[in-house]
Amino acid sequence: MDPNRVDKSVQSTNDESIVSKRSASRAGYYQDDFLRHFVPKPARRSSLINRGYYLRSQLVRHSLENFLEPQSSTPRQLISLGAGFDTSFFILNQRSLLQAPDLYIDVDFPDVVTRKTDIIFKTPELSSALSSPLRTGGGLSSQTYNAVPGDLRDLNGLTQALEAAGVVRSKPTLVLAECDLPYLFHAEADAVLSWVARYFESVIIVIYQQLYAGDAFGHVMARTLAQRGSPLMSVNSKPSLQGQEERLKKAGFEKSRAVGLDRVWQKGLPEKERQRIRDLELFDEHEDWAEKCAHYCFVVGFKDVNSDGLVERLFNKVVEGASGPNHKTDQSSGEERVDTKILVDIQEISLQSGRKSNSFRWGQSATTLRNPSPSDVGHVAIFGGFGGSGQHQRLNNLLFLETDSSALMLREAEANGKTPSQRLHHISVSVPLSLPSTSTSGEPVLVVQGGRHAPGQPLNDSYLLLRHSSGSYRWEELRSQNMKGRYRHTATYLEERTSQEPVIVFLGGLGLQENQKEQENKQSQPTTMEPQVFSLQFSGSWGLREITLSIDPSSESRPSARYSHTSLWVSAARGIVVIGGRDLQHNLLSDVWLLTIDFKKKVYRWQPIEVVGPWVTQITSLTGTTWQTDKLVLVARHSPPEGGLSNVMILLEYGSPTVQNQSPRLLVRHRMNLPQDFVVARSSLISTHDSPDSLQSFLVGGGVQCFSFGSTFNAIFSVSLRDLTVSLPTASTAFICTTSSNSSTSTPSSSSIDLQTMKSKRVRIKQIDAPETHHEWERIRDQKEPVLIKNCLSKQSIDKWNADLLRGSVPLSKKVSLHSCQDQQGEMNFLNKNFSHETVPFSKAVDCIFGSSGDGTIHTNTKPRRYYYRSLGENGQQPADLWKSFPQLADAFEVPAWFASSLSLP
Repeated sequence: MDPNRVDKSVQSTNDESIVSKRSASRAGYYQDDFLRHFVPKPARRSSLINRGYYLRSQLVRHSLENFLEPQSSTPRQLISLGAGFDTSFFILNQRSLLQAPDLYIDVDFPDVVTRKTDIIFKTPELSSALSSPLRTGGGLSSQTYNAVPGDLRDLNGLTQALEAAGVVRSKPTLVLAECDLPYLFHAEADAVLSWVARYFESVIIVIYQQLYAGDAFGHVMARTLAQRGSPLMSVNSKPSLQGQEERLKKAGFEKSRAVGLDRVWQKGLPEKERQRIRDLELFDEHEDWAEKCAHYCFVVGFKDVNSDGLVERLFNKVVEGASGPNHKTDQSSGEERVDTKILVDIQEISLQSGRKSNSFRWGQSATTLRNPSPSDVGHVAIFGGFGGSGQHQRLNNLLFLETDSSALMLREAEANGKTPSQRLHHISVSVPLSLPSTSTSGEPVLVVQGGRHAPGQPLNDSYLLLRHSSGSYRWEELRSQNMKGRYRHTATYLEERTSQEPVIVFLGGLGLQENQKEQENKQSQPTTMEPQVFSLQFSGSWGLREITLSIDPSSESRPSARYSHTSLWVSAARGIVVIGGRDLQHNLLSDVWLLTIDFKKKVYRWQPIEVVGPWVTQITSLTGTTWQTDKLVLVARHSPPEGGLSNVMILLEYGSPTVQNQSPRLLVRHRMNLPQDFVVARSSLISTHDSPDSLQSFLVGGGVQCFSFGSTFNAIFSVSLRDLTVSLPTASTAFICTTSSNSSTSTPSSSSIDLQTMKSKRVRIKQIDAPETHHEWERIRDQKEPVLIKNCLSKQSIDKWNADLLRGSVPLSKKVSLHSCQDQQGEMNFLNKNFSHETVPFSKAVDCIFGSSGDGTIHTNTKPRRYYYRSLGENGQQPADLWKSFPQLADAFEVPAWFASSLSLP
């Protein structure tokens, strides 16, 4: 890569950044009267980007102002590395916080400094803020402000330039590094930090930069910047908050503190200020905001500074998240609880037919069809959302994921009638097909309700998908009265109702209050958790009839208004379990509640549920399903105590109230970290097969907008669980999840499979199709997980491997060592050793490969016998070497280009 071209691209990030800063200022996030001089043609950014630059500017401004307060007779100096067109000096000067002999210095590439200097001299409002400004060597010099050209990779030259500009080593100094160090190589960035700590006698360094580039969000961020020609060279060198603190201490700073922007937003701002920000623009990108904040950090290092008071001011109220209610254990721990009797397998599915990209969406609804008829090949129905295989947009198409055979297929279903409009964050509920009906239009399959077009535009319409006896589908709008317009709500089908009419319970969500309907800027508000209950009926046409209920007087408490929660029917509780969500202030919730309904008395009752075990508190996104009568399987995106965001699976068991425990409880039986190559945000976990000892489910949809870098969408993942306490499976059917830890250290992952488990169970390795590019391969490699990559070789390469080539590769009389396996499944298993060793002529081995089955299997009687190549020669202990033993085959073996750089080939 051309270094000069990279330098130009890195410099261009200033132009993008300054435009975004002005967008946030014009939208009212903060006041900066000087940005207009550097951005004469403003552009409007999204509310997500505006929020991000607001938080960035507030942290920088907060740091600079607190360094300059209180007023001191000791001269101070502030140095901004990679400053670009930043206007901090002019703001500080306007507020009379920076006065001679204090000195403020901007440092950047010569071209950037020259452009900034030209703008300052051409703009009276800027130049009048300077005392006797002069052009000096491509930069600018004045009594209190200097603009200095410099290169952070040339520290000797930088030191000379700063000293020429009046920098004194002994003065108290603040050095600001705002999103510039990650563009340097690891050694270069560390050299800058060491230089700052070594050169200045009393110094504070303030760093704002990217973090955690190793997960799905980080990959999009890194890839986008690399495509723009400004790659992040060292962002992965210290990917954690702890690593950032240790990095500064190693460089020579006495103290260091690091905090993620998620903690700053939640704890570092007064609620009144957060509410002001929320009211500025319509906003519904809560998951995207959580991801953005988790991938940026604020780091401060101190050397020889009376820093106690400054630390308090810089980190005022910025603390780690506290435990939520109803949690018996220490929730600050990110511990796993791996039950060795629970085996889990998670892997991306391979579709037999259908485009994988059709499933790329978030905010969709997904549900398992109840009692699918033989004519219906779709088991999981997916509707709407945002995304798609082409240009990303709101969707209203219907997909069926076929799961009734070993070959998984995804197809788009056509339906006549009035199709629901494009929407996201709606709900869908499958209804029984056995419902008696006099309608000639078909039997009910699926109810779709609510959602939104844009934030502030909740929908209250409802639709029914009907299936005709011919197998065709039709949409019909449902009659309904008093249905609230809402989105990010839940709908739960009551499975144990004796009535023939399906009953659906709607809870929470975002909607408009009565006093908002005439407002121009309609910001949706969380609705109460008063259940709306409807039954599906047919009376000339299909409709939803509301069932009026009142709260049971015995209910001592009830959940707060919320949205983005999860609701699951749990048979053992004979009620609906409600978990998490966000409250009126959009703060994360982690409480758990039980809703029961007495239809005879027409009352409902709420009870808090106690969670026993390593629960999670900072849940940014949650989805789940039930297993048998008393288990809940949850997949969550949450913020662990050490910072960042991670995927986690939790298996809960319901416990009814007892004499000793008056309230219902959920026991955390199994908790484990999941791989980070996808984002459990706005996903749907849907079960398709539920038996006493196993659960088969699919994780559908999900993803996030990665700030200004693009979007990431999830593929469909299969999620299988097996409970060994119910039925011990054979080695050929047991599952173990191959997972990765969110840790940045080289120590073994806490979610790794232990040796005892390895000895007793078969490990199922994740299988994926071959990547198309070297970048995709790096992403797979960086996960550091066992993986089986399929379809690596081209068809042309495979066609070369025929019987003639094999027979000509070595003398046919040459001995070859094989593993011979005769098993009902025809599969060799190293754990129970269902094979034997055989030494046969190479000619026989070739005959086996190209026998009647063509797959290395010879059928004897009813059981297949399969041969596995071990080594050439009679000593099976020698490792197989393709290039030494089979030189002719080696010439025909083509290593994929994306993989070749990772191998050391002869």
